[in-house]
Amino acid sequence: MLPVAKNGKMTALGLWCPEPAPLILELVAALLLCSVVALPAAAATADSPPQRPASAGLPAASPPPPVAASAMAGPRLEVDLGVRDLGTIIAGAIVKHEFRFTNGGTETLEITNVIPTCDCTIVGSLPSHLEPGQAGAIVIQFKPANDYSGEVRKSVTIICNDPLHPITVLLFKASVWRPVEINPALAVFKPVAGSPTGEVQVVRIVNRLKEPLALSAPVCTNKSFQVELKTIREGKEFDLIIKTLPGLQPGTFLAPVTVPILSTNLPPVSVNAYAIVRAPPPPTTAADPRSVKKQMPSAN
Repeated sequence: MLPVAKNGKMTALGLWCPEPAPLILELVAALLLCSVVALPAAAATADSPPQRPASAGLPAASPPPPVAASAMAGPRLEVDLGVRDLGTIIAGAIVKHEFRFTNGGTETLEITNVIPTCDCTIVGSLPSHLEPGQAGAIVIQFKPANDYSGEVRKSVTIICNDPLHPITVLLFKASVWRPVEINPALAVFKPVAGSPTGEVQVVRIVNRLKEPLALSAPVCTNKSFQVELKTIREGKEFDLIIKTLPGLQPGTFLAPVTVPILSTNLPPVSVNAYAIVRAPPPPTTAADPRSVKKQMPSAN
């Protein structure tokens, strides 16, 4: 049998200790009790998945809105709207260009009209109907006039049944070079009807090419004008002399004058002669000296 200590005390764990030790034993007993209680809670926390902290003040992200099914409904004219550069063109020459387009819609595309800027642009044949997904083209011919020089910009307007783009403007540009300068390109005359002498206009023709220029005799189909070509510098400069005939009647006369070029493939030199024949002024009658004398006051 174990000896029993006197002056002892029974602890909370059923241990008999001397009088000075009960405070220490009570502290040890409390620590053991906390450890036993904390073990199940820790195990439960380890088995559960980690929780993601909520973002305070931030709404939940919404999915993107669906694309409307009617966005591509109907006919759609799809074409490049950039400015087309036709490069350098000789004045009077013809250059062709093709604008390609596609019907990107769900219904038949109808081309009702194609309108060029001016008479220098000619629109060729084009498809009037395009089914969905079908491609087509508009072919144009651009012929800059002889008096064009430098950069020019033109346009072609397409009218169709696209509800979003019923009118579409296509742009193109070109640098026009005149190898043969003509100054002026229009010769204007204002003679008086019945005048015994005609008026004369001189048009200077200058060759900008390195090669010499050989010209043929000028041609004018209007008998109201006389034309003549005079060489100033062989192969380089010429004078086109245009003269109205005497005795013309009042009215207006317009006639083209052409000078064929023999040495190159250039188009002929073309000048317009325009005459505005004015009516002669009414004749003036000389005053009768006797009537003038009667009208003079007497000096009294």
